[in-house]
Amino acid sequence: MQGRQRRSFTEHYKRQAVELEVSSGRSIGAVAKELGLRDWVLRRWVDKVRQEPASAAWRPTTQATPMSADQASEIARLRQENERLRMERDILKSRSRSLPEPGHELPLHRGPSRQLSGKADVCRARG
Repeated sequence: MQGRQRRSFTEHYKRQAVELEVSSGRSIGAVAKELGLRDWVLRRWVDKVRQEPASAAWRPTTQATPMSADQASEIARLRQENERLRMERDILKSRSRSLPEPGHELPLHRGPSRQLSGKADVCRARG
């Protein structure tokens, strides 16, 4: 049995992930899923930042500026597109698991195999 390799993240990445969760107003679970993390990993990072003393407290790297209506609608459109693409990816993954392995193709007909010799045979085969 081969174990998964443990991923490591820089402090900068962790801070950016926490900032995304705080500034987006979305749940930890939603942000973690978007980043490909487990919920509990992001939650641990958020808790760690919240427990820091005020002198060393984390501050967002970007100024909070009001979002224009165009930006908000673009973000909403992109989130919907991301969700649609995730669903398509998941569907394709599940289909690929149900396809037969190469060399294990299923026959498309029943009965003895024979060559069709002419137009009459084609008509009978369709019939």
